[in-house]
Amino acid sequence: MRLIIVALQSEAEPLIDYFRLEKEKIGSFTLWKNGEITLLVSGMGPVNAAIAVTFALGRYPQCGSILNFGLCASSDTAYTIGAIFAVRKIVDTSADTVYHLHTPSQLPAASLHTFTRPQKRRRPGIKLADMEASGFYQAAKKFLPREKIAVVKVVSDYMEDRIPAREEVRQLLQRHVPLLEQVMRDQ
Repeated sequence: MRLIIVALQSEAEPLIDYFRLEKEKIGSFTLWKNGEITLLVSGMGPVNAAIAVTFALGRYPQCGSILNFGLCASSDTAYTIGAIFAVRKIVDTSADTVYHLHTPSQLPAASLHTFTRPQKRRRPGIKLADMEASGFYQAAKKFLPREKIAVVKVVSDYMEDRIPAREEVRQLLQRHVPLLEQVMRDQ
């Protein structure tokens, strides 16, 4: 079995449709499943991501791999909106800690900074930014070897003070789902 953790329901929707996942409610968690994939919407922030990973991997110890997928912001306009990246390094900005990840070879690799709040202005030297990856990775590495953990992000904005609409999220992520499926197969 493969696990996918996303922060938002809008990020989950293209995956639910593509993989034909069925909804299952377990306590306060809503999972989406088929025979091979289980998807969990964590909510925003590193703590929510860590809780979701711990719940999912505790419930499914036979899991073969785990992936965090979703949107991120960029300070670098050379990174086009809609570009997809495998994260090779996570910088946890609140703990000043760096994590190095195994990255799938099918995707360009980039560094990512995890913040506890949305970033509303560009920050020099920060290529990609999100709010979940460090919590996701810290929890996942307690259960699985490094090569079975992946973070894949799609650029949604340039650290602007706006939230992408649900349909915009779907469009940004939907075209990358077949490539994501290949990444998961190779994990």
